[in-house]
Amino acid sequence: MSAFSCLLELDERFLKYEDRDSLEMAARLWEKAGRPRARRELIEFLENVLKGYQRECRHYAPILLRRKRELQRCDWKPGVQRNSATAGQGPNQGGFSKCCIGGYLANGTICPCPKGEPHRELFRKWGMKV
Repeated sequence: MSAFSCLLELDERFLKYEDRDSLEMAARLWEKAGRPRARRELIEFLENVLKGYQRECRHYAPILLRRKRELQRCDWKPGVQRNSATAGQGPNQGGFSKCCIGGYLANGTICPCPKGEPHRELFRKWGMKV
């Protein structure tokens, strides 16, 4: 997984084959641009990349547009670790509104958000360390 994929929190298992080329190109451009990480700089970078793809009539991975819009709406922040220490903070409870389904992450582990607490409690009840 590239640093760019980590920054955008991409799970490469769920990407379509045709998206990989555009993400690799975006990662190379991100490196050339000095690896912008700040919210405003990342929005500007993604906007420029998307405009470039559009200008050249090239396919781009939809996640690039999604992350740009999430940044603009302040629904997502790059590089923010999602853990139980930030749970319960702010209007989205620390940014956990869309992190899991029913308290479980896509990889089958219990999510550190408040939705995962009933599952952790059940495992503790069974004598398992969580």
